[in-house]
Amino acid sequence: MFLLIGTFVTLTVSAAYSAEHETSAQTTSHVETLQTVVAPFLTEHCVVCHNTRFRTSNLDLQALAEDGSDGEQLEVWARVVGKLRGGQMPPPGRPRPSDHNLNTVTTTIENYLTDVGFHRRTDPGRVTARRLNRVEYNNTVRSLLGIHSSPADEFPLDDAGYGFDNIADVLSVSPLLMEKY
Repeated sequence: MFLLIGTFVTLTVSAAYSAEHETSAQTTSHVETLQTVVAPFLTEHCVVCHNTRFRTSNLDLQALAEDGSDGEQLEVWARVVGKLRGGQMPPPGRPRPSDHNLNTVTTTIENYLTDVGFHRRTDPGRVTARRLNRVEYNNTVRSLLGIHSSPADEFPLDDAGYGFDNIADVLSVSPLLMEKY
């Protein structure tokens, strides 16, 4: 029995360590790719106008090209990808990168955004238990059982919030009503 518990604990701990190590390795590889693929592109095509001195469109890509991997610049990276994919940057009159080079850079940035965004997800908070309102209950009974009656007409009226009667936070069951069940 102790051997079985020990094996289970060992497997659980090693799986957790492996997942954490894999996440760290993926983020590290994205950072290295940003520095080797994206930084030279930004330096060649973007930093001429978007630098610390000029800050064209209130955007300094010089610092981003040097180290934009802190995870705090996600909005800036998303804006850069949008401008590059939309063909708005580099502007007319400036040398355009090849389609292959442009696609490589934007894909690299998008992969970084996906990876960092996935690992930075926050707890959405409390999830409210959901119940059907009277109309939904009648429709469900009709769909599942094929009975064309309205059994929910005998239920207490549903509360309404913000003009709707199917918001989970509004559809509550009072303790007094719960005692009747």
